[in-house]
Amino acid sequence: MISKKTSIILLACTMVVINFFIITQFTAFDSRLVRNITTLAFFVLFIIFGGLKKIKLTLVYLLFISTDVCIMFYDYPFYNNLASVLKSLGLLVMIWHLIPRFKIELESKKSVVGSLLIIGFGGALFLELLELATMKFNNTLHIFLYACCALLYLILFILVVNYNLRYNSMRSIVCVFFVFSIALSDFLAFISYYLAIGEFYYPTRLFHILGITLLTAYAVLPFKKEELFEEN
Repeated sequence: MISKKTSIILLACTMVVINFFIITQFTAFDSRLVRNITTLAFFVLFIIFGGLKKIKLTLVYLLFISTDVCIMFYDYPFYNNLASVLKSLGLLVMIWHLIPRFKIELESKKSVVGSLLIIGFGGALFLELLELATMKFNNTLHIFLYACCALLYLILFILVVNYNLRYNSMRSIVCVFFVFSIALSDFLAFISYYLAIGEFYYPTRLFHILGITLLTAYAVLPFKKEELFEEN
């Protein structure tokens, strides 16, 4: 019987090939449709492997699926804005999931330095996105929704890096890469769509698949019990 880890990896590889083929050969709508199918395929695997027991992560998944549905009609302002709202709600639930693991330990140099670096990096990314959105849109609501989403990513960066520094476990590492993958996917999607840089569609989709893969792995793989990392 194929293990959970192997099943997730095989599905990820298959979906990368299918997505890249569709992006190359078919229309933008077809590409968005296969993105939807990809997320749903991983959600089926998530269900099969008992992911529904993780209520918060299930809710994150459902909100990401709803976001992908809206992205199919991204050219319409209503669905564009709704996609931002749903993605923000998904990030909020992930923040809710990570908050119990958060603690700034002033005696830990790694914790303090790591948090400051992420605040600096995330702050710069937030300002960059806000500037790009302001240049591109005249719609105040659109700018506000993008700013909220970027700010939530900043908070999520701080939480997930702090989680990894405190526990230093394989599960926390997977969570870090999951968050950074979906963030990078959304950032590249913004550039590819609004700045009309078609070459970015491939890395955008690659990081989306990687993010969904890692979310599934984070939820269902049998990681060892986490223990607080003590800095020497």
